[in-house]
Amino acid sequence: MSASEHDSCLEPVCCHGPASIHLQRNRYFKGKFMTERDFAADTEYLLSRHRLANRIGLGWGIACGLDVHLDRGDHCHPAHVKVGNGVAIDCYGRELVRCHATCLTLDPDKKSKHGIFLIAIRYHEKEVEPVPAIFSNSENCGCGKENNRIHECPEIRQIPWEGEEDEHGRFIKLGMECWPICCEEESGEDPVEEPCEGKDDGTPCRASGDHDTDGKPLSGTDCEPEAAKPDSEACCEQRKKQPCQDLCSPDCLCGEWVPLALVWVDKRTCRWEINRVERRLLREDSRRPLTAVTAVHGWSHGGVIGARETKHGDELGVLRIRFNRPLKHIPREDRHRLGINRQTFRAFFVCHVASSPGQSTSRVVVEPDEEPKYDPRSRTAVFRMTKFLKDYSKLRGTVEILLDCDFILDCDGRAVDGNFVGACLPSGNGTEGGSFRSWAKLPDPTHC
Repeated sequence: MSASEHDSCLEPVCCHGPASIHLQRNRYFKGKFMTERDFAADTEYLLSRHRLANRIGLGWGIACGLDVHLDRGDHCHPAHVKVGNGVAIDCYGRELVRCHATCLTLDPDKKSKHGIFLIAIRYHEKEVEPVPAIFSNSENCGCGKENNRIHECPEIRQIPWEGEEDEHGRFIKLGMECWPICCEEESGEDPVEEPCEGKDDGTPCRASGDHDTDGKPLSGTDCEPEAAKPDSEACCEQRKKQPCQDLCSPDCLCGEWVPLALVWVDKRTCRWEINRVERRLLREDSRRPLTAVTAVHGWSHGGVIGARETKHGDELGVLRIRFNRPLKHIPREDRHRLGINRQTFRAFFVCHVASSPGQSTSRVVVEPDEEPKYDPRSRTAVFRMTKFLKDYSKLRGTVEILLDCDFILDCDGRAVDGNFVGACLPSGNGTEGGSFRSWAKLPDPTHC
């Protein structure tokens, strides 16, 4: 072993700052004289190794709870968010524990380039409990006193989506790498006029009258802000998890923050909106949840094919399926085998011919008016069958809608979790692929 290698092995600390790893611990022996440095060594050693195991073994993100609910307020009460209790781990392996729910008032006048904000949590500690000390080096708690404890109390704040300056005046960039807003995709298709509808937070199916733990209605729209369309080169594929490359440089895409939700003021309604889709959850593979179907329009499952009001009037026979995350852009030459097409988005008609004796039954394929399309701006697949309804207006029967998600990939390259389990939205059973299958009756002939 060379002299330089021998010297490096004797360094007490590997790396510096929040990612520091202590390499020396106490050796106890009878008659040992202990000083402040010796007592602190064990705590520093165990704490640094524990945090190292967290960030290398678990990664960073939300481990439990920390759910965010939006209360839009009224003319008497400002809008605020309620963050539940829970635990998160930051990119340095530090545990962020909040034992009680927290209410945070939203500031619409806070500066932000895009008018979009993150509700985020980060590690914070402070010294507490001043006690008398024989010798005191502290200038903070008076002569002859020292703080006896270090209290960990993570802070929750509203911060600009693009980033902000830290306490040292350095600008910490966040933006797309921290919380992707959407994937801009090159498409020659006409946009679909789609309002922000459906739940995007991946929560279980619930009735429209559900309430939170305080008895307040859980209402609201979870969608992406129209003003926050990023450039195409900043697609969310940048966020695919990479293995540890540098022990001293953790994968801090959000600085010291762990984002909990995205909020913004909708310019059309002048109301706060919220998006919880990109919450980074600590799962087995540290990846984001699978993409799912969150809303359907143009029919109700087990109900009737219905009209949808638009600025152009009622559209009868336009079926829409909305996803909670963007789908992968499929090159034109591959659209016959992947993505939204005639083979993956289909409809069948099971008819009962009333005029024939015994009412014969047949099953026919519904030919769409045009090739089914995917609109990246509203994350919606569209199937138009208006001509079919005119041709079959005198028949009675059921339309079966089938979306084959094994061949529909999201922007991470994973198949959409499309199983319509228990007729509950969002869809999914925790595995990639599957079929989204639903059905509805034809409307009354007088409406066709």
